[in-house]
Amino acid sequence: MAEEQTDETVATKTTPDETKAGTVATEEPGDSKTTETKTTTDEETVVEEKPAEEEKPAETKSTEEESADTKTTAESDDTPPERVVPKPSDYTLPEGVLPEVGDFAHENDMTQAQLDATLTQFGSYLNANEAAKKEVMAKHGQDHANKWGDQRDYNLSLVRRALQQNDPDGQLTTVLDNTGFGNHPVVLDFLLGLGQNLKEGGFLKGSVNIPKPGNKTAASAMFGNSHPSKDS
Repeated sequence: MAEEQTDETVATKTTPDETKAGTVATEEPGDSKTTETKTTTDEETVVEEKPAEEEKPAETKSTEEESADTKTTAESDDTPPERVVPKPSDYTLPEGVLPEVGDFAHENDMTQAQLDATLTQFGSYLNANEAAKKEVMAKHGQDHANKWGDQRDYNLSLVRRALQQNDPDGQLTTVLDNTGFGNHPVVLDFLLGLGQNLKEGGFLKGSVNIPKPGNKTAASAMFGNSHPSKDS
């Protein structure tokens, strides 16, 4: 008998010998569908076509996953070195810095680099502060010397002679110059009084020279350019 054909199923008759052969699967050229032959109980073979299994696309990582992997790799490559906090006695301190600074740095969990940066910053602040103080002191000394009027240059010369005679090694002179206290009004008055007493008692060695106008005074040579008598 004749079988109806559909888009998906084709029925054909087979001989008994073909029935005994079992199920045979064939694939026609140019057709992506697989043909499967089945044997029925009434010696009829029904051929069914099934769609071929589609291949699954290869799994790919999303952009977010790739970025996360890249970030993880970069972080592992840029791992910072271990942070080392030295013992108090192992810190390297600049000359003149007290050893207690090492104790302070260790107690505050500071590395050597952090301590160096702190000391540098603090040192810059101290230097600027000292320079400002010396500038103010020089202004006060200048104003005080100007109050001596016509005796200004003569008095400053007495100050220099008195200091030189009582400070032969120059240590006090260096301290007064470095600290700026050589310009302090109290120091100037003290040295002036000392010079006047030595001169009156005949104990002041050498003569007191009054500098010529326009030249640096003896006191300027003694204290440096920071002294109020820098110029006459």
